[in-house]
Amino acid sequence: MISSLIGALIVVAVALNLIKPWPIAFIVDEVLDARTNPRMDLGLFGIVSDRAELIFWLACAVMVLHFLQGAMVAAHNYYSIRIG
Repeated sequence: MISSLIGALIVVAVALNLIKPWPIAFIVDEVLDARTNPRMDLGLFGIVSDRAELIFWLACAVMVLHFLQGAMVAAHNYYSIRIG
């Protein structure tokens, strides 16, 4: 039971680690490029009204992904040590 939990935690941690760069890439490629409008139409789920706000929400997404990935790694380490 715990070994499957450990496996699931590490899979989730790796998945979160893989998607962490996406908001930063979107900021650099789409939002900061003054020649184009962001592909997501700045009306991102009805909460974004301008580029600065979009950058704010994408930066928040980076932080949330970072903390979630860290929590998954911490839980993985805790249960791995507990088994040992």
